Parts: sequence; structure tokens; C-alpha cells
Amino acid sequence: SPTLINVTFRDNTAQGFGGGMRNWYNSSPRLTNVAFQGNSAGNYGGGLGNNENSNPTLTNVTFLDNTASLGGGLANQGNSSTTLVNGIFGGNSADYGGGMFNEGIYDSSMVKMSNTVFSGNYANNDGGAIENRGSILELRQVTVANNGAEGAGGGLNVAATGVPVERLQIFNSIFWGNMAAHGAQLSNVDPAAPVTLDHSLVQGGCPADVSCGEFLFADPLFEDAAGADGLFGTDDDDLRLQEASPAINSGDDAQVPVDELDLDQDGITDGELLPYDLLGYGRIYGAAVDMGACEWQEFYLFLPAIMR
Repeated sequence: SPTLINVTFRDNTAQGFGGGMRNWYNSSPRLTNVAFQGNSAGNYGGGLGNNENSNPTLTNVTFLDNTASLGGGLANQGNSSTTLVNGIFGGNSADYGGGMFNEGIYDSSMVKMSNTVFSGNYANNDGGAIENRGSILELRQVTVANNGAEGAGGGLNVAATGVPVERLQIFNSIFWGNMAAHGAQLSNVDPAAPVTLDHSLVQGGCPADVSCGEFLFADPLFEDAAGADGLFGTDDDDLRLQEASPAINSGDDAQVPVDELDLDQDGITDGELLPYDLLGYGRIYGAAVDMGACEWQEFYLFLPAIMR
């Protein structure tokens, strides 16, 4: 269970699990300011693969241009659970789960993500950004935009497994511009895995087989989702919100997660809400938290594109 800070895994290859890094048999590393770029795996996790009771915690971790059969950027399988705060998945590809693949069919696994962007990821079959098979999944303040799948779920695909899932929850998030043959934004074909979606923006409205609370379906008005090069999932993408975005002040403060990874390094990890957004600015600015990974700020002057 190592601690890794300021590390880049680039252009590595594995035949099986974890092209950049593999965690297995009770390994629970802590990764901070880590990048996985251009790695590949023949099976699970082109960038990072977790299995056999491994539970990593990830802060400011980026997955760019990784490939695998299952989970181009990240894969979680075999009773493994991942917590990620401030993550970027861009330009990854796989047969299933272009950005991330989660499997909990035989053993429970759980993935919790906040302040995270999925952009320009692609699946040859299902789950352009995320493929979920029987895993507990919690997404808060997540932006899933402009991902694609040849099959189902350009943004998120919840595959049928017949295994009851304790919870699949999406709060304060944005699903926009994703494309697929079926269920472009979110596809859920598993009656044993009910999905709850609340205070989120979803193109086209509430998806089928999803329990929706408050939601929006108007254009979120990103600053420049494709960037100057016109390609999604590259380092000039800018998924901040414009000042006129309907996603501003439209989230639910009660669903902002606690700062369990101590982003502000004040030693408080119990009860304190997540203090920052993906760019390191205040997470709740104005009347309420914004939807998506980036909180709009009145003092925006110049910020780098968030994929960089």
C-alpha cells in the first residue's frame, strides 16, 4: 500500500491487469497528483487496475489516452473499492467502459467519485465513459460530457447482472453530449440495480429505468468543451460553466460529500464538506453548489483548460 505523490505512468503495457499500475490482494495505496497516460492492458485497467480487496484513494489523478479491453482508464473488480476526488478521464478507450469499468458480480465493490470529468472516452461496445456491472457507484459533482459508445450508454451503462446492488446514486452532476446506439446519456437495463439521480442536468430528460428527483435538461453552456483543436478528451478542453449556465446554483448542498481525503489539509476529515472544486476553487460559491466538476466563480479571469 504505497503512497505516491507527483508521479506519471506513461506508455506502459501489461498483458493482463493494470497497464500503468495494478493493485491486488489487500493493497490500499494513496495517490496524489498522479497521471496515467498512454498505458494499455490486455484485460482490466489500461491505466490502473484494482482487484482482490484493493481500496485505493486517489486525489488529483488524471487518466488520458489509456486503452484496455475492460476499463480504458480505470478498472475495479473483485471486492475492490476506489475513492476519487478531483479526477480527469480524457480520451481513454476500451471494449467496455472507455473511461472506467466496475465489476461487483461475485464480490462487492464500491466506487465513490466527486469533482471528476469524463470527456472524449470511447467504448467499442457499452459504457463510453463508465460501464457498471453489479458495483455500488456514487457520483457527486461529476461532469460526463461528449463520450461515445457503439452499443449502450455513451455516458454510463448499468449492465444487467441479476445481482442486487445496494445503491447507484448520482447527485449534482451533468450528462451532456454523450452518444450511443441506445441510452446516449445513461442506460440502465438491470432491474436489480435501481439508479437514483437527483439535482443533476441530463440531456433529453430523465432516462428510462432511473428514479429522478429534481433535474434539468437545458444546455449546461460549457466554456469550450472541445477546445481549440475541436477534439473532445484532449488537453485544451474547457468544461467550466459560462456565467449564464443553468447548472449554476442548481445543485443540492446536502449531497456535497465530506472532505474525507482532506483536500484543504486542515486535519478534519469527518463532517467538513468538500471545500474545493476540480480547479481548487471554493466548492460552494453563491446560493448553492453548482452541478458538475467546476464551480462557477465571479472572479474568473484566466484559468487553464481543466484537462491540462
